[in-house]
Amino acid sequence: MSESVSIEVESQRGATVIALGAEVGDLDDDRVDEVAVLMLEAAKTASPPYLVVDLSQTKYFGSSFLGILFRVWNRIRARQGGRFAICGLRDFCADVIETAHLNELWDIFDSCEDAIASLKN
Repeated sequence: MSESVSIEVESQRGATVIALGAEVGDLDDDRVDEVAVLMLEAAKTASPPYLVVDLSQTKYFGSSFLGILFRVWNRIRARQGGRFAICGLRDFCADVIETAHLNELWDIFDSCEDAIASLKN
């Protein structure tokens, strides 16, 4: 079994922030499932339902992780008042999201502070 992916889930100024480590780009099948479970649980339990995914440490990711982001976005959006944002995208990750046109669905911010502030408006 592979070692765990570094994921921090914490409350910051009234929003739940999921900060992912650099190894997200190297997820094997076991670790993709682990990340999905943790992130979907955070989307289910965030109170209030404001969720920021901080990818500032993530250099790249593949389609499996993009699928996780999409599922998390759907889960938080299904909750009354649910809001979702991504922050800290590095160039490759921003290109992947833009190529998939997901930047048209998701709010993208340079900093976690800006993302949190936008969710509260």
